[in-house]
Formats: sequence, C-alpha cells, structure tokens
Amino acid sequence: MSKVKNTFRQERRRLEDFKRSMIELRATRDVCRAVLEFLTEALDSEKAGIYIWKEEEGTFSVWPDQPGVEPRFSLMDPAIAYFGEHPQVRHVETISSDEDLTDDARELLHRFFTLTNSRVLIPLALNESLVGVIFLAPPPSVKLGRRETALIEEVRSLGVMSLSNSILYARLEGILGHLEEKVRERTQELESTQSQLVQSEKMASLGVMVAGIAHEINTPASVIQAAAENVEKNISYLLTNLEMLRRVEAKTEESAGSGAADRILHAIESLLKRPDAGPIKDLFLRKRDMTRRMEERAIDHARELSALFAENGLDVDDSLLGDLAAIFQAGKDSGAFLTFLSEAANAARNLKNLKTSIRAIARIVKALKSYSHLDSGAFQLADVHESLDNTIVLLGSVLKTSLHIEKRYAELPDILCNSDELAQVWTNLIQNSAQAMKGNADSRVVVTTSVADLWGRPAVQIQIADNGPGIPEEVLPRIWDPFFTTKDQGEGTGLGLSIVRNIVHKHQGIIRVESSSGGAVFQIILPVEPPAGFDTGSTIYKFAHKPTQTSS
Repeated sequence: MSKVKNTFRQERRRLEDFKRSMIELRATRDVCRAVLEFLTEALDSEKAGIYIWKEEEGTFSVWPDQPGVEPRFSLMDPAIAYFGEHPQVRHVETISSDEDLTDDARELLHRFFTLTNSRVLIPLALNESLVGVIFLAPPPSVKLGRRETALIEEVRSLGVMSLSNSILYARLEGILGHLEEKVRERTQELESTQSQLVQSEKMASLGVMVAGIAHEINTPASVIQAAAENVEKNISYLLTNLEMLRRVEAKTEESAGSGAADRILHAIESLLKRPDAGPIKDLFLRKRDMTRRMEERAIDHARELSALFAENGLDVDDSLLGDLAAIFQAGKDSGAFLTFLSEAANAARNLKNLKTSIRAIARIVKALKSYSHLDSGAFQLADVHESLDNTIVLLGSVLKTSLHIEKRYAELPDILCNSDELAQVWTNLIQNSAQAMKGNADSRVVVTTSVADLWGRPAVQIQIADNGPGIPEEVLPRIWDPFFTTKDQGEGTGLGLSIVRNIVHKHQGIIRVESSSGGAVFQIILPVEPPAGFDTGSTIYKFAHKPTQTSS
C-alpha cells in the first residue's frame, strides 16, 4: 500500500511540474517535446509523436520524424475532419466494441492507427478547431483506466492551451515580420519621396533663376565673341606690319644707339602683358606727366602715346623716352608705329576680356552643376564657403539688381556633409530674405561664418541675416510646418523651411531663428563630424537627439 502511495505521489509531483512548465510561453517544438516526454513516461510508451499544423505547408506534419509513420495528413483528409468534430481519446482495442462509432468512423480510425503504427490517439482540439493529434504506442499491458484517462485529459487540456498560445505567438511573429517588411518598403518609398521632394524644390528654385542665369551667361558670351573677332583683326594687323617694325628697329638703332630696339620691343611685350593701370586718379596724373615730358622732347603724338602707355599700366623712363623720341620726331613711320602699338595693346585687352569672360562662365556653370546635382545621399568632406559661394553666384544673377549680399567669412575647417543638400538650405534662406525685402531700396543680406561648439564637439556656424520687416510673432511658431506659407499664391509651396530644418537635422545640427522689426536672423550650427555611429550614407531625414531651438 505504501509503495502505491509513493508512486501516486511521484506522478502527482511530475504532473505539477509539467503544469508549471506549460504555463510559460514556449516555442511550438518545446511544447510538443514536453507533452510527448511526459506521456511517454506516464504510459510507458515505446513510440510517441504528434501531427502539428504547418501553416507554410498547409498540412498536419509529424514531429519528430519517424520511420514507418505517415509523414503528413492533408487538411482535407477525412480523419483530420473527424478528429476536429470528435476529439475523444481513442484506444485501438476499444474502437471495435464502441457502439457510438459508425462503420465509416471505425474504418478511418483503423486506417489512422495503421498509418501511425500506434495504439492510442489523442486529438488536440480547441473550439472544434484541430490543433494537433498525438499518437502513442504503449504496450498491450497498459490499459486506459479511470486514472490514466484523467491524466491524459489533464495533459491534453494543458497541451492544447500551451500549443494554441505558441502557434498564435508564431503567427503574430510572422505578421510582425510581414509588417516590418512593409515598414521597410514604406520607409524606402518615403526616402525616395523625400529626395524627390528636395530635388523638386531645388528645380523649382532653379527655374526662377533661369532667366537671370541665361542673361549672366549671355553677357560674357557676347564679350567672348566680340573679343575673339577683334583679336583676329589685331593679330592680322601686327603680322602684316612686321616689315614696318623692322624699319623702326633699324632707325632707332641708328639714331639712339645699340640696345634701343630691344627696349622698344620690351615696351611692346609689356603692352601685351597689360598690367593693372591702377586707380583712375593716378592714371590721370600719369598721363598728364607723360604728355608733358614727351612734348618737352618734341615727340609727335605725345597725347596719344601717353594715354596708350598710362592706360596699359606702363611707366616711361628717360631711356625709353629717348628711344621714342628717335622714332616719333617727324619720322614717316611714326604714325604707323603708333597704330602698331595701339593694335598690340588692343590685342592684350581683348585677350584679357576673353579670359575674364571665360572665368565668369566657368564659375556660373560650376555653381549650376553643383546646385542641380541629383542628391546621392553621400557625406563627404566639403568646404562650406564653396557651397555658399556657388549658391550666391546663382542667386546673384537673379537678385543682384535688388539685393546686396555681403560675405563675412572666417577661416573654417572642412566638414563632413552633403554639400548638395546644404546648397538647398542657403538657397531657401536667401531667397526667403529677398522676397521678404522685395521693394526695399537698401535690401541687404549678410552671410557670416565662424567656428563654434555643438554639445562639446567642434562645429561651424553659418548666420544669414537680413534687414527686412522680420517674421510676425504669430507666424513664427509655424514657419517649419510643411506647406505653411505666407507668400502669395504661386510664389511658394510652403516646403522650403521644412526642407531646411530636415536637412540640418539630418546633419545632426541645429537651426535657430530670431526676428524683430529690423529683420530676421537664421543661425545654423553644423558639427565638423557627425557623432560616432551616425549613418553618413542615410538618405532619410533623421532628427537630431537635441530639439531645435527657436526663439523670437
């Protein structure tokens, strides 16, 4: 009697331990393993397995895999449908004598026992929905009495609950994984939309500038065309009159002595180099002094010669004055030689105009190329001043008649940034200032740069200030909102400052604004390098962990 009690106590203890383990949320396989191990030990079964629903296969598949056992049953199998409607525990020895079973039911149960090579079947059903089917092969000596049946029912109840929870959890994980994938897809779409939005806003700004840029390029292009034609004429004249130059050389050597010709040629070479003539006041004084000295030497064409030399930045010393006197004293070639010198000076002036105009066009094209560049999202070391200058060059072609842009640059280090995006920041802020000051005769924007500190890290500060009417106090809190604008219809989309703030935040920087009746001041502080771990290849706008500071 004592032995029987001890055995009963051990079974109850194992059952309590099993209950506690089933309460925890576990993976489906862990639940199956725990249930099978408990039943195998309790019923001394030689074989145990469970057909569990596989969502991805659409079948009830056996676990663990076993030789000689049917690996899976379709959802449409008659036995599966029967177990869902009749989840009673079945023993192979009782189905023949069970009067409640129909012949069809006995047949499909016998078939299931045969395919699983088992003696006991335990359907696991919840609300007529089949979760799984356990099959066991205890020895013939094990009978399903009241105690064994009660034990199986308790284990089945716990198993159904735990398996339902684990299957539901697995489904939720699948749904969450699907949702995460959808979030990733939507995030990529958002990144693409944001990039397109910035680019569209940039192209809209560029469209406003097109007329001014065309004029800005057309002016130096016209100068180049005229200068090129003039240079051709100048060179043609010089080449045609080389014989006259040789006669002048011979006459000068004869009258002024050896070396005089070299000095004349040197003067012509100096004219071709065309140094800076200096201030107009000094130019007038030099011309007057040269004219006086030439007239004292009775040099023909004194006024024209002094103007030619002074305007081309050349001084005439006593030695060269003597050489000129040898040529320009009633010589038959003196007029032709003056024309020769004038053509040389004109060639130099036209060449200088060519170079100046080409540099102007190159500067505009470079700024235009940088500004219109499609955003790659890549961060690189860049010069903030170069980005500002490119923007000012383009805006200057549109705003130069109505706005004075003053630059006050300090020496700055290169920063790790997306200079294409920063160009959009400068454009929006300067354009906003210009539009706010429209009609003001003394409109002025001052761009100031300086080194700064941002949360204990090296940074640069860019301040854009205007002398306009300022931002109304009631409007100031809303200026960063997308699609909010105070401009007339057709003048703005209301996205400019929203894009500006997003770009600054993407660079882990901050932007502040101060406004008064004397104008608005936007202050941007950008780190020289983003914090450690920052994704410099990101294209979606990531907000800084410090809030934007806005003051009025």
